[in-house]
Amino acid sequence: MLEPSRPHGSPLLPEPVAIEKQAVPWFMIILIGTLIFVINHHLGYTADSFQRSFTSFGTAAEAIAEGSPRRRVGFLLLGLLGIVVIVARRPRYQLRLNGLLPWLAVGFLSWAALSLLWTADVPLAFRRLVVLGMVTIAVVAVLREFSLRDVILFITLTSLAYALIGMAAELAHGSFQPFSAQYRFSGTQHPNHQGMNLARLVLGAFCLSRMRIAGRRLFIVVAVIGCVLLVLTRSRTAFGAAMVALVFFACVRSSPLRLIAMLLSVGAIGLLALFLIQTGAISTPWQVILMGRGEVLGEGARKLSGRTELWQYLWTFVVERPMVGYGYHSFMSPERAGQMPDLVAWGVGDAHSLYMEVLLGTGAVGFVLFIGVLFGSIVRALRWVIRVRNPAHAFLAAYLVFIVVNGVMAATTIFPDAKFVGFLVLGYVVLRDPEREAGVGSVHDARSGQPWMAQHGMTRSRPSEWPPTSGVSPLDPIG
Repeated sequence: MLEPSRPHGSPLLPEPVAIEKQAVPWFMIILIGTLIFVINHHLGYTADSFQRSFTSFGTAAEAIAEGSPRRRVGFLLLGLLGIVVIVARRPRYQLRLNGLLPWLAVGFLSWAALSLLWTADVPLAFRRLVVLGMVTIAVVAVLREFSLRDVILFITLTSLAYALIGMAAELAHGSFQPFSAQYRFSGTQHPNHQGMNLARLVLGAFCLSRMRIAGRRLFIVVAVIGCVLLVLTRSRTAFGAAMVALVFFACVRSSPLRLIAMLLSVGAIGLLALFLIQTGAISTPWQVILMGRGEVLGEGARKLSGRTELWQYLWTFVVERPMVGYGYHSFMSPERAGQMPDLVAWGVGDAHSLYMEVLLGTGAVGFVLFIGVLFGSIVRALRWVIRVRNPAHAFLAAYLVFIVVNGVMAATTIFPDAKFVGFLVLGYVVLRDPEREAGVGSVHDARSGQPWMAQHGMTRSRPSEWPPTSGVSPLDPIG
C-alpha cells in the first residue's frame, strides 16, 4: 500500500521523523553562539562593576565614544561567516520577498542607511550601520540553513549556555548571593540584559517541551531553572514581558473554549485583586511589583526609574526633527549622554525605549516602517498558528509579543546588543514562505489531516477529490 508523500522542511507542519533525525547544525550553532558571547558578554562582569556602572555618568559617554575593539572584531567575524555560508553553500531553504511585509523591512533598512546623509555624528552612525549590515548578513545565512526547529534550538541552547557561564563566573568571583536583599543575578552582562537572555531561555525551553523532539521533557526542567534565574535578575521589564509572552503562547495554543475560559479567569482574578486593594482589604504589594527594588531605587522606582523624565526630555528633540530623525541609532552621542545626569540617577547610553530610539534615529518615516514590520510579523505568525497548532509557530508569535512589550522600556530588545536573536525571529517570519516549502495549497494539522478550524467546528471540511493526484485512494490510511 502506497503512502502519500509528506512535505519536508515545512515550518508550518511538525517535522517528520526523517527531518528530526537529521543532524542538527551544531558547528554553526556553536560558532555563532561563541561570536555572540564575545560581542555581548564579559567574564569579568561582577556585581561591583554593575554598581559602578549604575552610578557612573562617564561610563556611557566613554563607551559610546570609544566603542569596543572586541565587539568590532566579533561583529566583523559574524558578517564574514555569513558571507562565506551564503557564497559557499547551497541553501536548504529559499528566502522570498512574499507580500508587502518584506518590502517594509527592505524600506526600513534602506532608510536607516540613507540617514547617514543627514546625521550629525557620521562616524557613530557609520559604525552602527556596519553592525546592522553584519548582523543582517549573518541572519540571512542562518535562515538559508536552519529549519524552524534549529532556530528555536539555537536560541534556547545559547541562552542556556550564557546563563550557566554567568552563574559559574559569579561563583568564581564569590558574588552569587541569591539570598541577599540587594542581589541581582547578572552573570556576564547587565542584569537587565541577562533578564532578556533568560526570557528567551524560558520561552524557547517551554516551546521545545511541547514539540515532538527527543528529550523534550528535559526542557521543562530547563524552563523552571530559567524562571528562577529570571526572578533573581529582578529585571521587572524582562520578567513582565516574558510572563505576557508565556500567557500569549498558552492562549494561541488553546482551543477557543479554553481560551475564553482562561481570559475570563484571569480577568476575574485581576478585578478581585483591584477591588481588594481599592477597598484597603490588602495593601498595594509594591515590593512584589517592584521585585524588591523599591528600597534601592526609592520613589524613582514608582516613576519607571526616571524614564518618564528622560522621555519628556527626549521628546523635545523628536519635535525638532520629526520626519528624518538624527541618524540610525546615533542620537545618543557622547555629548548628549554626558548631559543625562541632570535628569536621571544613572548613566544613559540609549533612550530606554525601543520606540523612542527608533523615532529619534530614523524619524517618523523609519518609525512607521519599523512598526509595520514588527506588527505585520505578529499578524503573519498568528495566521500560521491559526492554520495549524504547531508550538514552533506559537513561539515565533510569542517572542514577537515579548519584543513589543519589552521594547516599551528597553531599547536593547533589538538595539544594540540583542539584535541577532530579534532579527532572526523577524527574518524567519518575513523571508520564509511555509506554504511553498510545504509544497501544498493549504496547511493542515499533521495529527488529524484536517484544518485546525475544522477540528473545532468552525468550518466545513470538503470531501476528498477523486482521482487524487498522488495516486492514493482516500480509503487508504494516512501515514
